[in-house]
Amino acid sequence: MEILEKYVQELEEFYKLDETNLTDKQMKLPSMKHRFVGIYIREKINLEKLIKQRKKLFRNIKKTLEEKSAVKLSDAKLEEIALTHADIISFDDKIEDSEMIIKFCDKVEKILSNMTFDFKNLAELKKMEMI
Repeated sequence: MEILEKYVQELEEFYKLDETNLTDKQMKLPSMKHRFVGIYIREKINLEKLIKQRKKLFRNIKKTLEEKSAVKLSDAKLEEIALTHADIISFDDKIEDSEMIIKFCDKVEKILSNMTFDFKNLAELKKMEMI
């Protein structure tokens, strides 16, 4: 997924730490965390919309199949046929991608939250080295 690759590259750049940029990274940590929480929330909203749209599309496809069928098909058979429709498969892929982004952002938020402690420990180590 292209968008996840973009996020991974952004994080890889952010995670590159050395003594010269430690303070800068500490200052940017809250904004980076808020960025991924924002992405997480927007993606959750998007996922809910996709699920609603898929349900509506599924009902419409099922209804159309029922109306156009020359013979009476069971609900199970109509659902089976509707699940193989290209639009439903497309929505399923979009839903899967959205769920993956949500999981990714959730993990990133936890990592960024723990980085606060890592920065604190690094600062204390730096102080000890000076003594």
